[in-house]
Amino acid sequence: RDAYTVRFRAHGETHQGVLWKSAAAQTLRFERLLDILSDHPMGRPMTINDLGCGWGALFEHIARAPHLPPLAAYRGYDICPDMVMAARKRIRDPRARFTVASGVQADADYGIASGTFNLSMGVAPDAWDIHVRQDLRDLWRRSRRGLAFNLLDLGRLDGADPGTLHYVDPDAYLAFCRRYMSADVTVAVDDPIPDVTFLVRR
Repeated sequence: RDAYTVRFRAHGETHQGVLWKSAAAQTLRFERLLDILSDHPMGRPMTINDLGCGWGALFEHIARAPHLPPLAAYRGYDICPDMVMAARKRIRDPRARFTVASGVQADADYGIASGTFNLSMGVAPDAWDIHVRQDLRDLWRRSRRGLAFNLLDLGRLDGADPGTLHYVDPDAYLAFCRRYMSADVTVAVDDPIPDVTFLVRR
C-alpha cells in the first residue's frame, strides 16, 4: 500500500501512477483480460469485480469499448486509499463503485485482477505465492461466470529485481487453476509485456 501511495502521489492518474511501463502496455493487458467476456451472452448486461482497481482505468476502458457486452455494475477494490479517492472523484458513473479493501465483498459475473499481485516488495517468494493463490481462490468464489488475472512470467524475467516483483511458473499456475477452479482455462502470453494471462471459466 505504501509503495503504491508514494508512486501515485508522484505520478497521479497515469500508467506510471500504478507502476505500468506505458499506457500501451496497460491497454494491452486490459484487452487480454477482457477476452474472458468472449462467450458472454449477447445483449445480457454483465457485472465485474476488479481487484486492485487503482484509479479506475479498467472501468474507463470498458465504458468506452463498444464491442464489449453492456455493463450493469462494476465494483473496484484497492488497498490504496488515495487511489480509491481519486477514482471516486474521477468517475461519476452510477454503475461504478470503489472501495478500500484487500478483497472483493460481493458476487459478480466476472472477477479481474490486472497486475494486482506483481509487487511483492521483498516478501519471500513462497510466502507471496501462498498469498496470491488464496486471494485468487477467494476471487473465484465470488465470480459466477469467470476469472481473469495476469502474473509476471518467470520464463521472461526482464532484468527487474525479483526481490521486488513476483514472477511465476505459468505451468504451475495452470495446474493450480485446473485443480482448485475449473478445467476450462486459457493461457495467453503476449510480447512485449512479460505477462502470462489466465482466463478461467465455469
